[in-house]
Amino acid sequence: MRYELYADGACQPNPGIGGWAFIVQQKEEPGIKVKTKFYSGVEKDTTNNRMELISILRGLELLDKEIVHGQIFPSEISITSDSQYAILGLSQWSKKWIEQGWVKKGGKSVLNKDLWISLLEVIDSIKSKRIIITYKHIPGHSGHPQNEQCDRMAVKAISDLRNKNV
Repeated sequence: MRYELYADGACQPNPGIGGWAFIVQQKEEPGIKVKTKFYSGVEKDTTNNRMELISILRGLELLDKEIVHGQIFPSEISITSDSQYAILGLSQWSKKWIEQGWVKKGGKSVLNKDLWISLLEVIDSIKSKRIIITYKHIPGHSGHPQNEQCDRMAVKAISDLRNKNV
């Protein structure tokens, strides 16, 4: 069984109030009803990149928890995001960062190290259960239905916090 994790973050302004959102969807298979879950949240002082990472982290944490409790039995989880920062960081850059002691080329420290470490820990937990994780980058605001929905949810989370503080 395959699961899709769609994730997006927003920040208004950047840095400023940030929203994150994700959708977890069971991949359609013959004879199996599609299940979809939606989640979002908000943080006061953050950046867009942090929100992109948190959206993926929260989605993976949910999936890992449900795997442990026997509620889902995926063989593959596909992560789809419009953030090249998140997708390239997870699929390519993080290996080099770890080898270099969390320092980038040029000697600068990797930003958002706390989130990268948390993401890699939950990914390792999922992979230890023999589940394949794949990564897919899509262009933002290009009409991808789940990405557009995640964007709306993240922006709404920001708006809801602003309205609550008025």
